[in-house]
Amino acid sequence: MAVAEAMVTDAIAQQRSALQAGRKLAAKAYGTALNEAARTYIATLHAVRRKVTSEAEVERLEAQRRAFANLLRVELAALATARLSSEAGLVFKQPSAGKKSLPPQSERLARTQPPKIPGQHARAA
Repeated sequence: MAVAEAMVTDAIAQQRSALQAGRKLAAKAYGTALNEAARTYIATLHAVRRKVTSEAEVERLEAQRRAFANLLRVELAALATARLSSEAGLVFKQPSAGKKSLPPQSERLARTQPPKIPGQHARAA
């Protein structure tokens, strides 16, 4: 079961990475791999269910399936975001190893706060 789950999550991660890098043809190939991995997972799940004999095993299998379903919700949401970004023409660049990914705190605050006008008093929230 774990192997089939890993196949699905790996295919999602590879497709997301390809989309984020702007490699649409590779992303399409990973999409095909994802479909195949999903079919393998479903077939494995059905085979395991046929072999389960005790109520404890049924409960364990269902708990594992729910945990994987929760993980898939997050992974597929991230993949959907990457697809939308790709369709919009956005390409994500990885920060280089030696550079900071965010400006210093003071610069971030300055970017998010409106400029102060001389003589203007702060309003209470």
